[in-house]
Parts: sequence; structure tokens; C-alpha cells
Amino acid sequence: MHYYQVMAETKLQVMGHRPDPAGTGGGGGDVGNGFIYQMLHRRLWLEALAAATGSELTAAEEPRARDRREHDWMYDAVLSQLRDVIVPRTSDPLASARGKGIARIIKYLAQVDRYGASYDADELDDLRALLGHRPESVAAGRAAAADAVAAGAVSDDEYLRLLWRRVARETELARPSMGALADRHWPELR
Repeated sequence: MHYYQVMAETKLQVMGHRPDPAGTGGGGGDVGNGFIYQMLHRRLWLEALAAATGSELTAAEEPRARDRREHDWMYDAVLSQLRDVIVPRTSDPLASARGKGIARIIKYLAQVDRYGASYDADELDDLRALLGHRPESVAAGRAAAADAVAAGAVSDDEYLRLLWRRVARETELARPSMGALADRHWPELR
């Protein structure tokens, strides 16, 4: 069963890979819906890998909230307009679904704005523990970690745990967008 879980989720990761997501604007699909399912399946993939390899995964820490900013009210105002005005008055089912997808993205971006810096600091701490030094940026640290795995300097298990903590944080940022999918996991095998 573990083999098939890993195989199924690996296929989804490969099929859903977007080498330049910012360059295409989502390719015309439902960006919000695609986003939440990509988050779900990334987490399920790492859970399947951990179960197959016997790795232990730890939960993400709570984000440290920042002080409110002047523009925070805009997220709620835009979401309210989408929910209460635009989507209910849209008779085209596709346009209505896309409006809901846009709301998912706005919810996620609001969370990134509020908590992203906290999670970036936590990821830099994780990368320092893995690499032995604190990288200049999250992107540089991720690249250095991948290089360390390729060079055999970091075990697959250590790297899997690093990726898991990253995905657990991303899931927390996406929780308002994902709804019940944020808590969906593989059922226990008996």
C-alpha cells in the first residue's frame, strides 16, 4: 500500500509541476482550486514517503503574528465583496467558480502577508540546523539543501523532515483557503 500511495502522489506532483507559475498567470485554469489541491497532494506525498521510509514528521510551529497594518482591512473588504456581491450575482457557473478561486488566493495572500515572515525565519532556522550555517535567504537555503542532498552530505530522511516542516507551514498559511482539506491525511493502514 505504501508503494502505491507514493507512486500515486509522485505522479500527481509530476503532472502538477509548473516550472514557471508566475509567467503564465495560471494558464487560464482555476488558480485557486489548483492551488489548494496542489497543497493537499504535496502534503500527502510527503506523508506517503515518510510512511514508506519510517520517517517521523513533526508539526509546524504556530506563526508569530505581526502588528496589524493599515491595509489589512482590504483583504476582508475584497473577500466580502466577492462573497456577498459578485459571486451571488454571477449567473455563469464558470465565472462563479473562478470568483471563489480568486477568494481562495486572496485568503492565502492575506495569511502570507500576516505570517509569512515568521515562517520564513522558522525555515531559515531549520536550514541552519541542516546545513550548519544560516543561509542568506530562504531561496538560497533551499538550493543549498538540495545540493547537499545530491552530494550525499544530508540524508534523505533529514531532507524529508525539512520538506515536511516547510509544507506543514505552507498548509497553515493556506488553511483558510483549504477548509477541510487542510486536515485531510492518509488513513492509517491496518
